[in-house]
Amino acid sequence: MAKYFEHTNRIVTYGSLSRTLCSHYQHALDILGTTDTVEASKQHMGVTDDAQLDRWLQEERQYLDSLQEESSLDRLDIEYYAARVWLMESEERCRAIGDEWRLQAQGEANQPLPSAPPKTITNVCRHAIEENLRLREIVKMLEAEMVLDTPWPPGGLMWNRAKELHEF
Repeated sequence: MAKYFEHTNRIVTYGSLSRTLCSHYQHALDILGTTDTVEASKQHMGVTDDAQLDRWLQEERQYLDSLQEESSLDRLDIEYYAARVWLMESEERCRAIGDEWRLQAQGEANQPLPSAPPKTITNVCRHAIEENLRLREIVKMLEAEMVLDTPWPPGGLMWNRAKELHEF
C-alpha cells in the first residue's frame, strides 16, 4: 500500500510539473511567435548574428548536462515531509468528522449521544480512519528507511529544509 502512494505521489508530481513546463513553453512560443519580437529581443541583448544565439544554446546545454541528479536523500526527505503533512491533515479531518458527529448527534436539545451515529457519518469516519492508518504506515516505512529515532518536529531544521525542497 505504501508503494502505491509513493508511486501515485510521483505520478501526480511529474504530471503537474509536465503541465507547468508545457504551459510556460507554449507561453514563450506565443511571445516569441512574431519576427518583430525576436528581432527586438536580439537588439535589446546586443546580438548581431544568429551564431551568438547558437553559442548561448550550447553553453546552456553544457551547463544543464553538468548538473547532477537530485540526491536520493533529498528525495526521501521530501517524501517524508509530504507524508507527514498529509498525515497531519488526515488527523485534522478525523477530528473534524468526530466533532461534526457529536454536534449532529446532540442536536439542539443537548441530548446525550445516541448509541450509533448516522450511516453517512459512519462511512465518512471509516474512510478518514482508513486513510489515516495508510498514511501512518507510509510515515513509519519512511522513518524506518531514513533510520529516524524520532519524527521531525514541524518547524524544526530538517522539517524546514525538506519544506523548502518540496516547495521548490
